Amino acid sequence: GVHALTIGKPEPGTWKAILALAGAAPHQALMVGDRPETDIQGARALGLHTALVLSGVTRAHAVPNIPTAARPDHVLPSVADLPSLPLLEMSALP
Repeated sequence: GVHALTIGKPEPGTWKAILALAGAAPHQALMVGDRPETDIQGARALGLHTALVLSGVTRAHAVPNIPTAARPDHVLPSVADLPSLPLLEMSALP
């Protein structure tokens, strides 16, 4: 039958399952989130690119104090700024 899969951040199974469904490698993916301790930290642990948006929980004044393990590759004011990011490495796409 059917096997249920529970997905939750920052557990690595979250991103592993999503990457498998997308047929992508970690370096081909970008995690966008507003919580460094869940959204960013879990994705970084697997090698995904990360972008922290300041339109949610985290505010600009808190960014310098983010622990190294949860520090994002990019910090953006909002998701509307995603098009300003440089293109990700996509050469390994199937």
